[in-house]
Amino acid sequence: MNLRSLLSFGRTELKPLPWEAFTFGDPAPVLSNLDLIRNYLKSRHNGRYYETPLDFRHLYNTQYANPHHLSAMQLKVNLLCALFTPSDYLPLPEFRKFALNALVLGNAYLEEIPSKSQLTPKGFISAPAMYVRRMDDAKYGIMRLDSFELKEFNSRIYHWQEDDLEQEYYGKPYYLAGLQAAWLNEEATLFRRKYYRNGNHAGFILYLSDPAYSLDDVKNLKLALKESKGPGAFRNLFLYAPKGKKDGIQVIPVESAQAQDKFFDIKGVSMADVCATHRVPPNMMAVQSSNAGGFGNITEARDALIQNEIVPLAKLFAAVHPVLQFDLPK
Repeated sequence: MNLRSLLSFGRTELKPLPWEAFTFGDPAPVLSNLDLIRNYLKSRHNGRYYETPLDFRHLYNTQYANPHHLSAMQLKVNLLCALFTPSDYLPLPEFRKFALNALVLGNAYLEEIPSKSQLTPKGFISAPAMYVRRMDDAKYGIMRLDSFELKEFNSRIYHWQEDDLEQEYYGKPYYLAGLQAAWLNEEATLFRRKYYRNGNHAGFILYLSDPAYSLDDVKNLKLALKESKGPGAFRNLFLYAPKGKKDGIQVIPVESAQAQDKFFDIKGVSMADVCATHRVPPNMMAVQSSNAGGFGNITEARDALIQNEIVPLAKLFAAVHPVLQFDLPK
């Protein structure tokens, strides 16, 4: 027996536990929104009608994905309503539906209500653009929600559409280039909500290096940490280690100030992109400036918005039918 064997005689050598790492909580999902970008082969004819170039249902849902995206369109609708001249043929509530369809979906339809004399129409209503489809021979039909059957309109339809260079059956909304920024803003908000809900803003790495712990002790500690996350975030944890050594257990915080600032950077940049897409000044949407200079005079911003955006749009609406009348500023 050599000297090393004599020195180690009667001792039980402690075998180090295998290194183990784990995470808690489910990954935070984000929206893909790829279904909106699918193209229907330039509005191909499916045997009954021409399909829309974009999924109008996703366009409708996207308006609620980002507050700046929705606010910009609602502001334009309100300014158009302020300039619109209502009449018995087309009251203000029906025009508001028409304008909202035009801005959200890029398409708007006026349905003529025939009178008994058949000489002059009784009035006009706004047909829901999400369910109106273009048929052969320049006819239009509307989809039934219960059976998705296409019913042809019996009255005359007046169609307003945004320009699309690929096809002439439907319009495409002007804001498509800014949807990526709107989705990024939404995904940052959803991730932040899950981040706080899971308690990960108080996250840390628990580094255990003391060999005195058994595998059962590690499992119990892991279970206690899992139960302190999610709905039970910020729970206190008591750890008893009679054979522990100094620095045998270390808590290393994960979060840093730089990581926090990324969230505000994403929100600010995406908001600026959305406002630029709609060409609406931020102060017109009640956005507070982060600098001392602000966004400038709000009255001048409103007048510029009306002259550059609302007046041209009102003139395009007026070209659809004479019932669309506006009191435009000189």
